[in-house]
Amino acid sequence: ERIKAELNIAYRIQAANLPKEGIFNEYYSVNGYSQPAREVGGDFFDYYELDDDHLAIVIGDASGKGVPAAIVAIITQSIIKQLFKTEKDPSKILFSLNNQLCENNPELMFITLWIGVYNKNTGVLTYSNAGHERPLISKNGNIEFLEMDSGIVLGVMEDFDFKKGSIDVFDGVLLYTDGITDEKNINDEFYGSKRLMEFFKDKKFDEKIIKELINDIEIFMDGVD
Repeated sequence: ERIKAELNIAYRIQAANLPKEGIFNEYYSVNGYSQPAREVGGDFFDYYELDDDHLAIVIGDASGKGVPAAIVAIITQSIIKQLFKTEKDPSKILFSLNNQLCENNPELMFITLWIGVYNKNTGVLTYSNAGHERPLISKNGNIEFLEMDSGIVLGVMEDFDFKKGSIDVFDGVLLYTDGITDEKNINDEFYGSKRLMEFFKDKKFDEKIIKELINDIEIFMDGVD
């Protein structure tokens, strides 16, 4: 009972670190959803306005499950927010973050991470990747995977130079973890990236889309945990 109670508190602490609601204005809309497989987990997302012109977008997936992964995720979120106070280049933030995580990592845990900074004045999304899944981009009515350098996972090799990319003239970006693509149905088939791409064809990236996606995943799983 004590462990149950502590896990419930840990769940509430982790949930409190995620955005409570979306941001919707004339320049952009951003929203997110997370449901851990257990009480707590290593997946997280974040978004917040850095200043009047820039929006930060972050998604990550710490290795393993449960409390250890959740601790790494929360530490990572905290470091990123501190780094964003003095830096807006996603690749430089990943460089500093990676070195800090490598400094003290006795359990050899790692984390995949994607960071983006959107400039509302130019319409340009600048990003850098540390071994995370490629986002889906909606552009001119087409859905495609963002071509980018994969980088390496964080916490395993110091002084790695992460690449920076940018994209403009797009309608929407979908960021996700393998918690979606690795879902299985009763026939042991993965939901997969192909089905994910098919789902988003002819759909708008609006505030309803997340609920529609979760519903599609649940139909696919058909009761499987």
